[in-house]
Amino acid sequence: MTRQIRAVHSAETITVYQAYGPQIALPALKAGRFTGDLDAARALLPAEREY
Repeated sequence: MTRQIRAVHSAETITVYQAYGPQIALPALKAGRFTGDLDAARALLPAEREY
C-alpha cells in the first residue's frame, strides 16, 4: 500500500488534506458537515502508523 501526504503551501500557510473512511465521509457529504460522534467513528479506522 502506498501512502501519500497531500498538501498545499504558501509563504504563510500549509494546508494538509485528511481523508476519511466511508463511515465518516458519506454522512458528512450528505449533510454538508460532519455529523454524529466523529471521535467514535474515527475509532473504527485503522490505527495511524509512522513509516
